Amino acid sequence: PFHTHVSVYDDGHLIFRGRAIKPKKSMETSGMFRREYTFESIEAYLLDSVQRFYEGVGQSPADFLKHLIEVHNSQVEGFQQFQVRNVTVTNAKDNTYRQIDYPKTRDCIKEKLMESLDGYLQVEYNPKGANYLDYLSSIGQDHPNDTPIQLAKNMQSASVEIDPTTVITRVVPLGKTEEAQSVSVEGDSGSTTGT
Repeated sequence: PFHTHVSVYDDGHLIFRGRAIKPKKSMETSGMFRREYTFESIEAYLLDSVQRFYEGVGQSPADFLKHLIEVHNSQVEGFQQFQVRNVTVTNAKDNTYRQIDYPKTRDCIKEKLMESLDGYLQVEYNPKGANYLDYLSSIGQDHPNDTPIQLAKNMQSASVEIDPTTVITRVVPLGKTEEAQSVSVEGDSGSTTGT
């Protein structure tokens, strides 16, 4: 775990690289032993470092991300390091204040950049040096004409499932609960209060 890596190719193009986590060993009824692994993307390398206390004022998302990655790279091995390549997400204001304590690098990127500014984090494996890290406002591209959906060709099957347990079948309005009112009565012997 964490040392064994797998690379997945599609037509010679690398589409996934990740490391093994959660090994599972089992034996089937036939007596055959199996070993299964779950693999996580190399983006998980960002969970292997911890940021230090830092206050950033007026930094662009690109500058702030570069600072976080410099701290990350100083704590991990060469194959776990990243190089910030493309950043297309921008601030609405140039006076943004960001303070961090000691979060994991990936958690800090998510909280201080992605949750406040949106955008997508994209990693790319680089066998010749540090891996590439992009922070993009949008990823991919639309294919309205060159890849139309065709039944039984590029759309093999489809299904719809309805969960009736979440459907409300009847609503009974009950109205508002009336609160008790205080009544004050004054007489010859003084005043009394009742409900």
